[in-house]
Amino acid sequence: MPESNTNALFSPVELGSTQLKHRVVMAPLTRSRTIQQGGIPGDLMLEYYIQRTSDGGLIISEANQLSLASQGWHGAPGLYTDAQISGWKKIVDTVHAKGGHIFAQLWHPGRFLMCHSPVERHLSQRPWTMNTGRTHPA
Repeated sequence: MPESNTNALFSPVELGSTQLKHRVVMAPLTRSRTIQQGGIPGDLMLEYYIQRTSDGGLIISEANQLSLASQGWHGAPGLYTDAQISGWKKIVDTVHAKGGHIFAQLWHPGRFLMCHSPVERHLSQRPWTMNTGRTHPA
């Protein structure tokens, strides 16, 4: 690789309000290492992200389900219960303490889920309530 390209790869870049010390970014990888039941990020996930944190670097997390109804596979982490948020907070705080940055990848498996998830089929047949307290038809 020509030296100018190498220098650019390891040069700082600003990504919105995030200042990265280099342009090497860890892409999201699905690991399915949560605590079950509940899709809770635990010590195994913490170790995984610690091992991949670099000073001033960026990690994009594995896909996070946004609700029980959007779970695409067993072991996928969630970001909708207090326990899941607490697990992710421990990971994020540790990445930040090592000088790294982490962005959460928010995810929904789309049509695949609607065909394969008994939770989705069950929930789609019931009215649901948002924080407004109003009931909405399925």
